[in-house]
Amino acid sequence: MFTSLGLRKFNVMSVTKIKKNIGDRFPLINPFDRSEKKNITDNLKDGEREIEVCQDFLHLVTWDGEPPLIEKLTHAEIEKLKTDFLEFRNDKPIYRHKCFLWIIDENSLKIAREKIRNTKRVLDPDYICHTNLTGSGKAYIGGEILFGEDGFVYINNFSDRYGGPKTPPDLWMSTIELFKELGYTKIIDILELL
Repeated sequence: MFTSLGLRKFNVMSVTKIKKNIGDRFPLINPFDRSEKKNITDNLKDGEREIEVCQDFLHLVTWDGEPPLIEKLTHAEIEKLKTDFLEFRNDKPIYRHKCFLWIIDENSLKIAREKIRNTKRVLDPDYICHTNLTGSGKAYIGGEILFGEDGFVYINNFSDRYGGPKTPPDLWMSTIELFKELGYTKIIDILELL
Protein backbone atom coordinates (compact mmCIF):
# COMPACT_ATOMS: atom_id res chain seq x y z
CA MET A 1 0.00 0.00 0.00
CA PHE A 2 1.44 3.38 -1.00
CA THR A 3 1.03 6.17 1.47
CA SER A 4 2.43 9.63 1.02
CA LEU A 5 4.74 10.56 3.85
CA GLY A 6 3.02 13.91 4.01
CA LEU A 7 -0.02 12.19 5.51
CA ARG A 8 2.10 10.82 8.39
CA LYS A 9 -0.07 7.71 8.59
CA PHE A 10 1.70 4.75 10.09
CA ASN A 11 0.18 1.32 10.31
CA VAL A 12 -0.14 0.20 13.94
CA MET A 13 0.62 -3.38 12.93
CA SER A 14 3.89 -2.31 11.24
CA VAL A 15 4.95 -0.27 14.26
CA THR A 16 4.17 -3.22 16.56
CA LYS A 17 6.23 -5.59 14.40
CA ILE A 18 9.14 -3.15 14.28
CA LYS A 19 9.06 -2.77 18.05
CA LYS A 20 8.86 -6.54 18.60
CA ASN A 21 11.57 -7.53 16.09
CA ILE A 22 13.99 -4.64 16.42
CA GLY A 23 12.98 -1.74 18.66
CA ASP A 24 12.96 -3.67 21.92
CA ARG A 25 16.50 -4.98 21.34
CA PHE A 26 18.45 -2.42 19.33
CA PRO A 27 18.94 1.36 19.58
CA LEU A 28 18.06 3.90 16.93
CA ILE A 29 21.25 5.39 15.52
CA ASN A 30 22.21 8.69 13.92
CA PRO A 31 23.59 8.71 10.39
CA PHE A 32 27.16 7.32 10.24
CA ASP A 33 27.12 6.03 13.86
CA ARG A 34 28.35 2.62 12.62
CA SER A 35 31.04 4.12 10.40
CA GLU A 36 34.67 4.29 11.42
CA LYS A 37 35.53 6.85 8.74
CA LYS A 38 32.49 9.10 8.34
CA ASN A 39 30.49 11.39 10.60
CA ILE A 40 27.36 13.49 10.24
CA THR A 41 29.21 16.82 10.53
CA ASP A 42 31.79 16.20 7.81
CA ASN A 43 30.02 13.76 5.51
CA LEU A 44 26.37 14.78 5.29
CA LYS A 45 26.28 17.12 2.29
CA ASP A 46 23.74 19.63 1.01
CA GLY A 47 20.59 17.97 -0.27
CA GLU A 48 21.11 14.80 1.76
CA ARG A 49 18.88 15.83 4.69
CA GLU A 50 15.68 16.84 2.92
CA ILE A 51 12.93 14.23 2.97
CA GLU A 52 10.64 16.26 0.71
CA VAL A 53 12.76 15.39 -2.37
CA CYS A 54 11.46 11.80 -2.22
CA GLN A 55 8.22 11.90 -0.22
CA ASP A 56 5.99 11.59 -3.29
CA PHE A 57 7.80 8.38 -4.22
CA LEU A 58 8.11 6.86 -0.76
CA HIS A 59 6.53 3.49 -0.03
CA LEU A 60 5.61 3.08 3.63
CA VAL A 61 5.30 -0.67 3.95
CA THR A 62 2.19 -1.90 5.68
CA TRP A 63 2.08 -5.24 3.86
CA ASP A 64 4.20 -6.32 0.92
CA GLY A 65 3.64 -4.30 -2.23
CA GLU A 66 5.84 -2.58 -4.72
CA PRO A 67 7.01 1.00 -4.45
CA PRO A 68 6.33 3.60 -7.13
CA LEU A 69 8.64 3.75 -10.17
CA ILE A 70 9.42 0.03 -9.91
CA GLU A 71 12.08 -1.30 -12.28
CA LYS A 72 12.50 -5.03 -11.80
CA LEU A 73 15.61 -7.06 -12.45
CA THR A 74 15.32 -9.22 -15.55
CA HIS A 75 16.06 -12.94 -15.32
CA ALA A 76 19.46 -12.33 -16.99
CA GLU A 77 20.30 -9.61 -14.44
CA ILE A 78 19.23 -11.89 -11.59
CA GLU A 79 21.56 -14.61 -12.88
CA LYS A 80 24.43 -12.11 -13.05
CA LEU A 81 23.62 -10.86 -9.54
CA LYS A 82 23.66 -14.41 -8.17
CA THR A 83 26.85 -15.37 -10.03
CA ASP A 84 28.98 -12.32 -9.15
CA PHE A 85 27.16 -9.72 -7.09
CA LEU A 86 30.11 -7.34 -6.76
CA GLU A 87 30.63 -7.25 -10.54
CA PHE A 88 26.89 -6.72 -11.00
CA ARG A 89 26.87 -3.89 -8.45
CA ASN A 90 29.77 -2.19 -10.22
CA ASP A 91 27.66 -1.95 -13.39
CA LYS A 92 26.36 1.41 -12.10
CA PRO A 93 23.98 2.30 -14.96
CA ILE A 94 21.97 -0.89 -14.44
CA TYR A 95 22.37 -1.29 -10.69
CA ARG A 96 21.55 2.26 -9.66
CA HIS A 97 18.65 2.41 -12.13
CA LYS A 98 16.97 -0.58 -10.49
CA CYS A 99 18.12 -0.15 -6.91
CA PHE A 100 15.77 0.96 -4.15
CA LEU A 101 16.87 2.23 -0.75
CA TRP A 102 15.19 1.15 2.47
CA ILE A 103 15.40 2.16 6.12
CA ILE A 104 13.64 1.05 9.26
CA ASP A 105 12.91 3.78 11.77
CA GLU A 106 10.71 3.62 14.85
CA ASN A 107 7.53 3.99 12.78
CA SER A 108 7.97 2.17 9.50
CA LEU A 109 9.89 0.36 6.83
CA LYS A 110 10.39 2.97 4.10
CA ILE A 111 11.39 2.11 0.54
CA ALA A 112 12.14 4.52 -2.33
CA ARG A 113 13.86 4.23 -5.65
CA GLU A 114 17.43 5.50 -5.47
CA LYS A 115 17.20 7.12 -8.91
CA ILE A 116 15.02 10.08 -7.96
CA ARG A 117 16.26 13.45 -9.14
CA ASN A 118 17.43 15.42 -6.12
CA THR A 119 18.15 18.96 -7.27
CA LYS A 120 19.10 19.97 -3.73
CA ARG A 121 21.93 17.47 -3.61
CA VAL A 122 25.33 18.92 -4.53
CA LEU A 123 27.02 15.58 -5.23
CA ASP A 124 25.19 13.02 -7.36
CA PRO A 125 21.95 15.02 -7.93
CA ASP A 126 20.32 12.22 -9.94
CA TYR A 127 19.94 10.13 -6.79
CA ILE A 128 18.60 10.25 -3.25
CA CYS A 129 20.40 8.73 -0.27
CA HIS A 130 19.31 7.00 2.93
CA THR A 131 19.26 10.21 4.95
CA ASN A 132 16.69 11.61 2.53
CA LEU A 133 14.39 8.80 3.72
CA THR A 134 14.79 9.88 7.35
CA GLY A 135 15.23 13.63 7.03
CA SER A 136 18.71 12.92 8.46
CA GLY A 137 17.06 11.52 11.57
CA LYS A 138 17.61 8.27 13.41
CA ALA A 139 16.97 4.77 12.10
CA TYR A 140 17.70 1.24 13.23
CA ILE A 141 19.17 0.03 9.95
CA GLY A 142 19.18 0.69 6.22
CA GLY A 143 20.23 -0.88 2.96
CA GLU A 144 19.32 -1.62 -0.62
CA ILE A 145 16.56 -3.72 -2.15
CA LEU A 146 16.11 -4.97 -5.69
CA PHE A 147 12.85 -6.44 -7.00
CA GLY A 148 13.17 -9.37 -9.40
CA GLU A 149 10.91 -10.59 -12.18
CA ASP A 150 11.20 -13.97 -10.41
CA GLY A 151 9.09 -12.63 -7.50
CA PHE A 152 12.02 -12.44 -5.07
CA VAL A 153 13.37 -9.36 -3.36
CA TYR A 154 17.12 -9.10 -2.98
CA ILE A 155 18.22 -7.15 0.11
CA ASN A 156 21.42 -6.03 1.77
CA ASN A 157 22.47 -3.65 4.53
CA PHE A 158 24.74 -1.54 2.30
CA SER A 159 23.95 1.86 3.76
CA ASP A 160 27.01 3.77 4.87
CA ARG A 161 24.65 5.89 6.96
CA TYR A 162 22.61 3.20 8.79
CA GLY A 163 24.12 -0.18 7.92
CA GLY A 164 27.36 -1.61 6.67
CA PRO A 165 29.87 -4.09 8.07
CA LYS A 166 29.43 -2.97 11.67
CA THR A 167 25.74 -3.91 11.69
CA PRO A 168 25.20 -6.41 14.52
CA PRO A 169 24.45 -9.85 12.99
CA ASP A 170 21.40 -10.25 15.27
CA LEU A 171 20.00 -6.95 13.97
CA TRP A 172 20.47 -8.11 10.37
CA MET A 173 18.68 -11.42 11.07
CA SER A 174 15.87 -9.55 12.85
CA THR A 175 15.60 -7.23 9.85
CA ILE A 176 15.15 -10.14 7.46
CA GLU A 177 12.47 -11.56 9.76
CA LEU A 178 10.71 -8.19 9.82
CA PHE A 179 10.67 -8.06 6.01
CA LYS A 180 9.08 -11.53 6.04
CA GLU A 181 6.49 -10.52 8.64
CA LEU A 182 5.59 -7.53 6.47
CA GLY A 183 4.86 -9.83 3.53
CA TYR A 184 8.18 -10.03 1.68
CA THR A 185 8.43 -13.79 2.13
CA LYS A 186 10.58 -14.50 -0.93
CA ILE A 187 13.88 -12.92 0.14
CA ILE A 188 17.42 -13.44 -1.04
CA ASP A 189 20.00 -12.11 1.43
CA ILE A 190 22.65 -10.57 -0.82
CA LEU A 191 25.22 -10.92 1.97
CA GLU A 192 24.98 -14.69 1.51
CA LEU A 193 25.96 -14.29 -2.15
CA LEU A 194 29.29 -12.66 -1.29
